[in-house]
Amino acid sequence: MKNITYLFLLLSCMACKNSPKEVDKPNILWISHEDLGPIYGCYGDEYANTPTIDQLAANSIKFTQVYSNAPICAPARSTLITGMYAVSLGTQHLRSAIPVPEQLKILPEVLREAGYYTSNNVKTDYNFSHEGRWDESSKEAHWRNRPEGKPFFSVFNFMITHEGPTNALRPEDTSSLPTHHDPAKAVLPPHLPDSPKMREIWAHMYDLLEVFDGQVKDLLSQLEEDGLLEETIVLFLQTMDMVCQGTSAGLIMLDYKSLLFYMFQINTNIWWKAFLEQHPIGWSALLILRLLRLPWPESIFRK
Repeated sequence: MKNITYLFLLLSCMACKNSPKEVDKPNILWISHEDLGPIYGCYGDEYANTPTIDQLAANSIKFTQVYSNAPICAPARSTLITGMYAVSLGTQHLRSAIPVPEQLKILPEVLREAGYYTSNNVKTDYNFSHEGRWDESSKEAHWRNRPEGKPFFSVFNFMITHEGPTNALRPEDTSSLPTHHDPAKAVLPPHLPDSPKMREIWAHMYDLLEVFDGQVKDLLSQLEEDGLLEETIVLFLQTMDMVCQGTSAGLIMLDYKSLLFYMFQINTNIWWKAFLEQHPIGWSALLILRLLRLPWPESIFRK
């Protein structure tokens, strides 16, 4: 049976807002978070307060379907970063640590060979070792650490919406918010118990989402401060579905028609628009390669 997950992916091309000029090697900023469904204002959730995400979505192409073939944690990440089915790679079991083919190149390795500086901040959790596959993978990893003039592929994985903070109910996690979501106004899914504790957890989950929205704002502000908005593609995604919903599901994009929450903010005068209309879209790793006009690695199975 197909496992369909609620997944949000925003692909925002901020390049060339004021000019049709083509960027030869656009930067790639990958922003990911975890354990949420489509609970954003841009998808009609009136309980959510996500102004930054909503603003990105306002100028984007939005898709509404996606399949997941590896709907949990590390198996999902292994698929996202390699462009391969987890069952083809052997990473479909959580915490399996199955050896992967020696010739396997993951996305940052392919982009590094194409001249990109690659950084990851900080989560990997691919079910295989990430050692040596990034230029930098640490809590300090940032595009700002790259050699001058190099395009970058930078990943930032925010943990604030993970099931751990959601269930921990720590006041300090949301102390930066001026107000908090009212548990009494929460709309619970019908399969969850309508209890005071469940409402507290549900409201806290939305508070954490609001904190995350602020973190996205800060990161995009850094991009603007560096004068890089006009030459950067931003991927915004989550790797698992809502834990409170009863499932933890990861993202796999099979083709152009199977994307669930995929948005593409783009100027209609630049080539990415036409490219997306003419090419089917696969996994996020392969999508990036297609956007950058780079060949698929031989290690990626195409069948």
